[in-house]
Amino acid sequence: MNKRAIQMMLVLCLILASIGTGGHVHADPTQTIKVMVNGDYLKQDKLAAMKNGRVMVAINPVSVALKATLQFQSAKKPIKIKYGSNEVTFTLGQKTAYVNGKKLTLDVPPQTINNTTMVPLQLLSKGLIVDTAWKEAWKVVAIEPKHAASEIALTETEALKKVKSLLGNGVTVKSKGTDLLRFYTFQGGTSEYEYDFFHYVDKYTGEIYSVTLDASFESLSKAEGLKVLDAKVRPLLTREPNIEDGYETKIINGKKYYAFDVFFVGASNPYDYVTTAYVSVDAKSFYMLTKDNKVVLFSDKLFVQFMNDALKE
Repeated sequence: MNKRAIQMMLVLCLILASIGTGGHVHADPTQTIKVMVNGDYLKQDKLAAMKNGRVMVAINPVSVALKATLQFQSAKKPIKIKYGSNEVTFTLGQKTAYVNGKKLTLDVPPQTINNTTMVPLQLLSKGLIVDTAWKEAWKVVAIEPKHAASEIALTETEALKKVKSLLGNGVTVKSKGTDLLRFYTFQGGTSEYEYDFFHYVDKYTGEIYSVTLDASFESLSKAEGLKVLDAKVRPLLTREPNIEDGYETKIINGKKYYAFDVFFVGASNPYDYVTTAYVSVDAKSFYMLTKDNKVVLFSDKLFVQFMNDALKE
């Protein structure tokens, strides 16, 4: 079993040891509800709330994440959302909404909570016709557009092979079904550790995650991408580099890429920026950012040029 896998297992075992042997993270009732769209957490605060036993989500950031068009008027006039071929009209405080002109009765009315326009999940699932799921144990709501079967990049069997390959020998891995709409769930364990640990694999991108105590996803694929990028650029460098997580992802040609900033730290000039490199989830393709902010295929020659320019400044 590789060193990275052992480190991750130790962390996860400590996490699970603090919450019991069931393998599920039990959230504090006062914990903030997180909103996940297309497999990524939305970063703003106060994105969701519970009202009369129903989960309410902030319609503006969710619409942006879904690439839906949102049209506000005044507080007492209907609000419109256009998503694909569907148009939803609703009014704050009213349980009646309209989907393409047809009446939809809501369990809880859209309303303003913490100065934010919130709508029930029912409005999204039956109005915009998207998939939604609520995971009570983690206080996470997942929202997904309808996916075609052709969009699935990995079968559960293929995902299982990826997890086994990552963890190496001596680990027993079992499939535990699909969770949060898009993630294959796998339970792993060894004879050396008392507590089991869990990994999640995104069926559409192939990305592998572990789960932290607060139900956040830690990307093991990103760590692997960083390692591969370091091995790629190190032979080109004349000085020890800093490669830092850019804390963002970018869609390039329909594929998800991680962003990493490459720079040097020196005495005379404390920050010599070279470029931002983009690494695909499978760590097999690379792009880079030019000085005029264009994303191009990674080039050794161009990277060396940017490195030399940075060191001259």
